[in-house]
Amino acid sequence: MFCINSCKNGTGHTKHGGSGNNAGSGSDGDAKYQFGIHLSKGQKYYYNTKTTIQTTLEVNNKKTETSNQSEMGMFYEVLQDSGNIFSVKITYDKLHIVLKKTDTEDQVYDADNAAESFDQMDQLLSNIKGTSITVTLDSKGNIISTSGSKEIMNKVMGPMSSGDPQMKAKVQELVSRLTGPAFVDETLKESFKLFPDSGLYVGDSWKRQSTQSADMKFDVNSTYTLTSLDDGIAKIESEGKIANPKNTTATFMGYNVESDLGGEQEGEFKADMESGLLLHGKTNISIKGYIRILGKNVPVKFRVKKEITAVKKS
Repeated sequence: MFCINSCKNGTGHTKHGGSGNNAGSGSDGDAKYQFGIHLSKGQKYYYNTKTTIQTTLEVNNKKTETSNQSEMGMFYEVLQDSGNIFSVKITYDKLHIVLKKTDTEDQVYDADNAAESFDQMDQLLSNIKGTSITVTLDSKGNIISTSGSKEIMNKVMGPMSSGDPQMKAKVQELVSRLTGPAFVDETLKESFKLFPDSGLYVGDSWKRQSTQSADMKFDVNSTYTLTSLDDGIAKIESEGKIANPKNTTATFMGYNVESDLGGEQEGEFKADMESGLLLHGKTNISIKGYIRILGKNVPVKFRVKKEITAVKKS
């Protein structure tokens, strides 16, 4: 994701500079830092991502609450290091999902249960485990290309060629969320591209737009602040706004609906200054408003919690 180099002039420090979203807050005695990627071929990391999505619907004065808890473990291996371009192989290891709904028994799915289970979801997750996608990125953390997602989709969907169309659509959506464009937007970009390209003083802020998902997709406009640099760790805090303007059409549980939603996001992150990789990230999103179903405005709330933790393996 990012690494940090101190950029200094002949006196040992940079002076204030930059414009736009970067608000220089240091004095002439403060160092200015340039963030970027610094990886070496053969390095390995293990990333564990935990996500909880809570949805509350109120129809005819009756509330229905659902919760989707997922945990995904992935090995990151640096395949190529040319100084400015890096190739990282990401292999799926742990896949665990728990679905909760008001007044119903929890549904638990795990890739490791497939050998002893006849459940289709366990088999699906097992088919993803061990597969890989490869990400090519530059030294600024920009993702240039990805490969492997199509092959994973074909592997999972192949046995379902003659299955129920509705089930196939749901499986495709899940696989895309775990391995496709949604995975790149919501996980990889957050891991590799958090900082701006311009240099930063401690205390500087910058803006960033991202896409997140609950049972719907949302654009999040966030402001990030570099709060400290201590013991080789950069600490960042974020806060943002979510807005789906009135009458925006979105997909909710497989249906196209109109929505009027708004909310807030907050997060905190730690990055390794030597490699530039994300070590820990935690975000919380809270959204509420209305969706229009069958001509009725239905109150809805979403809460999304995500935590990413990385451990260096070699």
